[in-house]
Amino acid sequence: MKKAYSYIPLCWISSDSLLVCNRKSQLLVHDLQSDKFELIGGLPLSSKHKLFMHFSLAARALRLVNYTSLSLDENRILFAYRGVAYLVDILQKEIKPVFNIDKGKRPLFFCHVKEGNHRTKAGIYYGDYCGNPDKNPINILYVNPETFEKKVVYTFEKGSVNHIHNVVYDEVRDCIWVFSGDFGDAAAIWRTDDSFKTVECVLKGNQDYRADVVTIYEGELWYATDAPFAPNHLMRLYENQGEWAVEKVAPLKGPVIYGGRMGDSLVFSTDVESDGIYKNRLDCLTSRKLGKGIKDYYAYLYTFNLKTKELKVIYQCKKDILPFVVFQFGAIMFPGGYCDGRIIPAFHVALNKYPLKTLYLNGDTN
Repeated sequence: MKKAYSYIPLCWISSDSLLVCNRKSQLLVHDLQSDKFELIGGLPLSSKHKLFMHFSLAARALRLVNYTSLSLDENRILFAYRGVAYLVDILQKEIKPVFNIDKGKRPLFFCHVKEGNHRTKAGIYYGDYCGNPDKNPINILYVNPETFEKKVVYTFEKGSVNHIHNVVYDEVRDCIWVFSGDFGDAAAIWRTDDSFKTVECVLKGNQDYRADVVTIYEGELWYATDAPFAPNHLMRLYENQGEWAVEKVAPLKGPVIYGGRMGDSLVFSTDVESDGIYKNRLDCLTSRKLGKGIKDYYAYLYTFNLKTKELKVIYQCKKDILPFVVFQFGAIMFPGGYCDGRIIPAFHVALNKYPLKTLYLNGDTN
């Protein structure tokens, strides 16, 4: 399957068949088997906001295409967009705001710990994701999955981290991992065994520990680094005689922000960006100079089979000619929720093909 649609893929609600998508601020369910759409409803946005969604350059400049989503069950998703988290009920065709994102516009990822026989408190966790160059205090938050009341469960004190990239539940060890960024000791991996009553720093102070996309397989953590000014790698974090160690599994073409688990594979894309170092404001607004960690002007879509340990590039697309800061990094984004990886919805941002469209690719990830 290789077909493009003019929508943003938000979240799977059924493995490889039903996908919630955003088309010009209208949420729909796309049935991929029948190729039919069912309207859920419109996002409660201003008329100006809805108008800008119809113009791709405005949508990119205003960051109207960035989102984070989580599948709660077969009928509901949680969707963070421009500072608000929405609960979307597919059956009731209801979209309602349930809480505000206090720092930044959205977290990069939500973590859903489901009910079960474990000590970690069930619910939704996420971390503050904002610029924060001065390393002001950054929070981990807990959201009750029934009432959607949120509370701070842990605060990284001033000077510790810039922001949180990911919060990941480890079913094998019954603990939660936290990946933070960006610079110096802020690039770190943390762990809690008691639902954030205490937090242990496992590794810090190296760009090899700076990561967004993480999965756990057979007790080991696999992640892709997100370093615009250093070489990037697929990494393995494992326990060795009671100590934590990392292994560089394979080099990557660039830093990784977007991706996730699909079946028995980790699927992710590199992005095309600068290193964030500019001579002046004009240079910042117009630069297309690549960061040292980016090999060329292409975004690469990788699959890594966790069983066979095969890493391969299944697709690539070149960055368009527009500058990074104003019109976004070149990247491929993916929906939340679970799918088995037979097909991959690849949403194109700031690339010279399929602009702000979702291209469906044959995954064959298993």
